[in-house]
Amino acid sequence: MRGRFVSVFNACFSLGVALAYFLGYLVVVPFGWRWGFAIGVLPILMFFVAKATLPESVRYLLEKGKIEEAVRIVEQIEKKILKRVTVPFEEAVKIEREAAASQRKESRIGIADLFTRGMARYTIVVAIAWFSLQYCVYAIMVWMPVVLRTELGFQLATGLSFLALGSLLGAAATPLSGIAADTIGRKISLCAIFTIYGIIPYFLFLLGRDPALGFVLLMLTLIVVGLINGIVYVYSPENFPTKARGAGMGFVTAVGRVGAIAGPTIVGFIYSVAGFIWVLHVNIALLLFGTIVVWIFGRETKGRVLEDIESS
Repeated sequence: MRGRFVSVFNACFSLGVALAYFLGYLVVVPFGWRWGFAIGVLPILMFFVAKATLPESVRYLLEKGKIEEAVRIVEQIEKKILKRVTVPFEEAVKIEREAAASQRKESRIGIADLFTRGMARYTIVVAIAWFSLQYCVYAIMVWMPVVLRTELGFQLATGLSFLALGSLLGAAATPLSGIAADTIGRKISLCAIFTIYGIIPYFLFLLGRDPALGFVLLMLTLIVVGLINGIVYVYSPENFPTKARGAGMGFVTAVGRVGAIAGPTIVGFIYSVAGFIWVLHVNIALLLFGTIVVWIFGRETKGRVLEDIESS
């Protein structure tokens, strides 16, 4: 079920993209890009909402020895979902204390520990997947309004409205990535969607001047973006043990951010020198590389409890 739950949460990514394009249509087109940047500061307010409402990770609390707090959070969830507590508080605390006492005390995990024997392979695999994903998604999405206007003949307002609609469809489709991840597997789903994302923009660029076909291909491109994010966020954290999950996800996310910065920057150079078709050549080469790495060196985590993955 992890795939379904995480993919639903990641639908919010596409919703955020849709909102950004919609605000671009309402604000940037009539008032200029500076007002768009000013509005972009507002989401920082979500930090305070999350701080006040989100519960702490139960696994994290157990790792830190905060057993009573962890059990109370589980009880709150059980009361809300099951309408009852399955294990009495005192008994649950006793069970967790005994489990903690039987485990060897381990030191805190840092970035260097991600590259020790047993973890280095999966750290590198997931980092490559993140770099490939973030580079190619941002390389296309940041430049998409320009490409729609200069290459495919869309007006800016029309292009932004289509991008907002496509991102909403991507959000609606994101849960499908979780179903695929839980049904046919994380690896094959990730590799398949990487390949599809490399191919569809080719057809959009080559055939997109036909209004109807261009609209359909643009919608498909944005739907695939939603699917990619849904799967990669399911697969990535499962490759790290609980004690290293924060460090692991922090590292691969940072690698992805490097790709997200490099993608639009490099695209600007390639686009000006060789045209947009070479942007697509580079994208599909990078996605193919990421696909091969994940397929050959990655591990399948579908249907396995986190403790089993950690022990392997």
